[in-house]
Amino acid sequence: MSCVRSVVLASFIGILFLVSGCREDTPPQGVVDTTEHYTLEILFSEVIERIRTDYCTAITETHLIKGAITGILMALDPYSVYMEPREAAVLDTINKGEFGGVGLEILPIKQGLKVISAIDDTPAHRANIQSGDLITHVDGVDVAKAFVADALKQLQGKPGTPVTLTLLNEKNEKRNVVLTRSMIIINAVKSEVHDKIAYLRIGLFNEHCERNVKNALDSFLQEGNLHGLIIDLRNNPGGTLDQAVATTGLFLDGGTVVSVHGRSKEDQEVYAAKGPDRVRGLPIVILVNKGSASGAEILAAALKDHKRAIIIGEKTFGKGSVQTLFHLSNKGALKLTTAYFYSPKLNRIQEKGVEPDIIVEAESTDRLFDRKKDTQLKRAYDLLRGLSFFQMSNIPS
Repeated sequence: MSCVRSVVLASFIGILFLVSGCREDTPPQGVVDTTEHYTLEILFSEVIERIRTDYCTAITETHLIKGAITGILMALDPYSVYMEPREAAVLDTINKGEFGGVGLEILPIKQGLKVISAIDDTPAHRANIQSGDLITHVDGVDVAKAFVADALKQLQGKPGTPVTLTLLNEKNEKRNVVLTRSMIIINAVKSEVHDKIAYLRIGLFNEHCERNVKNALDSFLQEGNLHGLIIDLRNNPGGTLDQAVATTGLFLDGGTVVSVHGRSKEDQEVYAAKGPDRVRGLPIVILVNKGSASGAEILAAALKDHKRAIIIGEKTFGKGSVQTLFHLSNKGALKLTTAYFYSPKLNRIQEKGVEPDIIVEAESTDRLFDRKKDTQLKRAYDLLRGLSFFQMSNIPS
C-alpha cells in the first residue's frame, strides 16, 4: 500500500471510529458489524488507489485527506465542519464581537451556502440579503462544488475589497450583489425608550451580551412608569450558549432556561435562570423571524414556556443544536454537533423552531427596526399600548 493511501486510510478509519463509536445504551443507526466494517475499509482503499493512479490529474495527499474529512462531516449534519487554522481564529474573533468580512451567518448545504441571517449594520445587511437566500457563487465560483472551508475563505478578505455574490431567493429568483468587505464590529445590544415603551435589540449573543443587556435594563428602570418591553431578536443568528442562558435569566426569577440532550443520559444538562427578573414583571413582547436562530430561539422559547412574554412575528429558523469546538493539533478546529436544545417544556428546537403566539408576516415594503415602517415592530408597540390601557382601565377607583 502506498504512503498516500496508508495515511488517508488511517485518517479515515480513525475518524470513522470517532463517528460510529457510541455507548451501548444509545446505539446509533448505521453502525456496521466487524465484517461489514472490514469490507468498507477495503472499498475505501480501492477508491483511493483508483483516484491516485487513474484520476485525470495528480491529486496531492493533503487534498485527499481533507476531502475524506469533509465527506465524513457532510454525512453527519450541515453544522459539523472542519475549520482551517485561519477560520478557527476568525471564529474566536466573531465571539469577541469584531472580525472582517461581509456580515453573514451561513449554513453550508448541498446547493451552496444558505443564509441564516445578515448581521446588523454590515455590508450584507445593507444589501438586504435575507434569511433563506442561497449563495450559489462567490466571485463566479460555484460554492456547491467547493470545500466548505474554501467557500468561506472566498467570503473573507481584506477590508475595502469587493466580492460578488450570486443569490437565489426562496422564490428561485436570481440576483448578483457586489459587497465591499469591511471590518465587522458588532454592536450586539441597542436600546431606547419611546412613548413609555422600552425597546431592546439583541443582534448576537457575544461575550459582552449579558453585561450590555443588564446595563440597558438598569437604564430602562431609571425611566420609571414603563408600559412594557420589546425584545427584538429578528435576524439574531445565536452566539455562545452561556451568554444566551445568562441573558435569558435576566428576565426570569428562576426555572429552566434550556436543557441540552446528547447521545446518552450522561450527556444531558439543564441550565437554570439565576434570577431575579430585572424588569420586575414588566410586560414583554419578543419579536422573531426566520432569521432568529440558536441562542435567540433559546431565549424566545424559554420566555414563551414560562408565560413571561408574548412572541410576535414569524416561525424561527430551527437551529437548536449544540456545536462543540475541538481545537486540533494544526491549530485548526473541528466544530461538531454534540447535542440538541430543548425548551423548558421539552419542545425540541432543532428543525422545528419556535412558533410565535401572534403571526405577523413582514411586508415587502418594511424597513426593519424603523418604528414607522416596520409592520412587526408597530404591532409590538400597539400590543403593549393596548395591554397598558387595559390594565389602567381596570384599576379600582
